[in-house]
Amino acid sequence: MPETLSQSADRTATDADLLARATDLRELLRKEAAVGDERRNITDTAVAALRDAGMFRLGTPRRWGGYQAGMRTTLQVLAELGRGDAAASWVTMIYAVTNLAASLNTDRAQEEIWGDNPDAAVAGTSNFMGSTSVRGDGGYVVNGKWPFNSGCLHADWTMTPFPILGEDGSLAGVRFGLVPYTDLTIEDTWHVAGMRGTGSNTAVGTDVFVPDHRIIDFDRIVSGGSRSEHPEAREIPGSVQIAMILGLMGPLLGAGHAAVDLAREAIDKGRPVIGSIYQKAADSPTHQLNYATAVSRLDTAYLHVLRAADDVDRSVGTEPPDDVTRGRIRMDIAVALQNLREAVTLSMSIGGAGSFATANPANRVWRDFETGARHAILNPGIGAETYARALLGLEPIAVF
Repeated sequence: MPETLSQSADRTATDADLLARATDLRELLRKEAAVGDERRNITDTAVAALRDAGMFRLGTPRRWGGYQAGMRTTLQVLAELGRGDAAASWVTMIYAVTNLAASLNTDRAQEEIWGDNPDAAVAGTSNFMGSTSVRGDGGYVVNGKWPFNSGCLHADWTMTPFPILGEDGSLAGVRFGLVPYTDLTIEDTWHVAGMRGTGSNTAVGTDVFVPDHRIIDFDRIVSGGSRSEHPEAREIPGSVQIAMILGLMGPLLGAGHAAVDLAREAIDKGRPVIGSIYQKAADSPTHQLNYATAVSRLDTAYLHVLRAADDVDRSVGTEPPDDVTRGRIRMDIAVALQNLREAVTLSMSIGGAGSFATANPANRVWRDFETGARHAILNPGIGAETYARALLGLEPIAVF
């Protein structure tokens, strides 16, 4: 049997290599997407292809066999994967950014994750509201339910948030514990319109013990500071939190690009424009302008997202971005989302009512984009407020 990348001793790859591999996967993911959507879980074929191409190592530290890819490269790779299947890209994104967050933890914890398995994937969620914790000997005993656990069906570990309460019962802080999925059960709760293939079900834990060496404070994720003593631990963004938020845009860029791709396919079919003299859609100025505008909106989204990526990459090994830079990243996300939504809407209009047929891949792309774009952390209104307040020197209002 030919050796896969996962089995190979040579795991080095340039940014160009990673992007080329993602492009090569696009058609396979596109073919598998409908089945993944129906089953509410990306297919085993897609998972194996992503793993063998090294896509689950994007955020894994180099010293454990990963690529520790920069933000710009990660987003470009995710966008290429998303042109094939936004859900598969979303799962890959979760592993990339959560592996990055896990690299903030102790060297002992990192060895437990990746020491014997460089392809180990860490998933997780930021929702701690359904959990409790009690201090134990050398760690915490955690109970709870953690919904929206994207990628939980194929991951090895999860970063599980839990509250720390003060003596008066008020919230004193939030910590994230690294927990193997073998210590949890999965409730099938992911019944949604879009991003169905992400399998974002609910993880459930009963009396799960999380040792101290596998716990990090939320503040470390927001403001930097690794528990690792390895020199490489400093080669990460100044704020992993802002990198995690921006990472969500990779699959959405891909979905927007896929919608524009499908609009072009609809035009190239040469069908007439009903109710007009145009025998081919390509001859219609309306279709021409709609397509050109959709492409321009897509380009604008890429420009804003990649500018934000460069801001994150410049913070590697340094201090977290200042409030204005962080606010501009949130605003870039808001502007990109608006432009992507316009690109998707115009693309669906080009395809006409047939774009919404359940058998049409444009229907799935549209559902995936509209669902993913409404992730709570991406809230464009809060993003715009965050930037405005930073520009005016006012107190920040964003928690994330």
